[in-house]
Amino acid sequence: MKTITVVGLALAVGLVVRCGKPSDKLSPEDAADATLRVYKTDSIRYLSMDEETRLNGNVDFDQNSIVKIYSLVSGRVSAVKADLGTHVDKGTELALVESPDIVNYINDYNQDLLTLAVAKKSYENIQDLYQAKFSSEIDLISAKRDYDKAKEESEKSSNLLKLYGGYKQGETGFMKIKSPITGFVVEKNVNPGMDIRSDNTNPLFTISDLKTVWVMANVYETDIARVYKGMTVFVKTPLAYPDKVFPGTISNINSTIDHDTKVLRVRIQIQNPEGLLKPDMFASITLDHPLNRKALAVNPKAIVFDNNLYYVITLNGKKLERKEVKIISKTSRYTFVQGDLIKGDQVITEGSLLVYNSMNL
Repeated sequence: MKTITVVGLALAVGLVVRCGKPSDKLSPEDAADATLRVYKTDSIRYLSMDEETRLNGNVDFDQNSIVKIYSLVSGRVSAVKADLGTHVDKGTELALVESPDIVNYINDYNQDLLTLAVAKKSYENIQDLYQAKFSSEIDLISAKRDYDKAKEESEKSSNLLKLYGGYKQGETGFMKIKSPITGFVVEKNVNPGMDIRSDNTNPLFTISDLKTVWVMANVYETDIARVYKGMTVFVKTPLAYPDKVFPGTISNINSTIDHDTKVLRVRIQIQNPEGLLKPDMFASITLDHPLNRKALAVNPKAIVFDNNLYYVITLNGKKLERKEVKIISKTSRYTFVQGDLIKGDQVITEGSLLVYNSMNL
């Protein structure tokens, strides 16, 4: 065990903090305070020990909040109004498709409106004649039937055009492709001038709100017994956000093992309000299994290894002390140790190795 003051550490590492003129130097006490600001500390905890199972996987869309948009008509794309990654509201126009099919639907709609107007006028005339005793009840019933049929046909034509993006009087044969939900454009397979068909199997756009995502984890046979539905897990994306942990819940476990990869696929649902997690990101998943015992838990960054021994640097006021510890167990979040420590002790985390080497000077 070795003890040193923060002042001594500041002198040992040759810390000089200048302010104002280049010749102005801080006092040893101020230098010690500056030293403390350089390093980070964490508290020792007394926690239930865990064992970990680590899995790999990838981020995927939440298939319950994703919409693939196809063209209902054949034609040529005249304009694309949403790019990949764009946030769109429900009803936002994504693209315009010029289509002869729409021209036919518009003609049918206008013809149905004309037929409806004629049938309505005829029905009104028959009503007047019937009231004047110049027309029979059979004529009135027949005129009413023709009017109701014409109204039904016009409503069908109107609803059909609404399905294709709506129609206003005077518009030509364009289909308006609109977003049915609020979210992000996560897939785009269309460009202006492209010819498309109504039987195309590739979606023009894919929209997802990304407020929740799935992480599909691979579980090998040796770990199957350690996972269960509803289990809380911790997900990291080491390439994108190496220091950020996303809690999630196992929402589904496949009933069969993949024939080629020999793994069981497990679905983890994660809340993603900031949209940080993107589909196809690599994910590292940690499953904790509590044990029936407690121990002192320290931040793994606080552990220093030297000559086959493990140490931590404790900070009491401005007094630094090196203490040997014995490691009992390790997880990604904590290292469980035994030693001359108590719950609440402050240990150096960031910069622990530099402090340790300075204490050996």
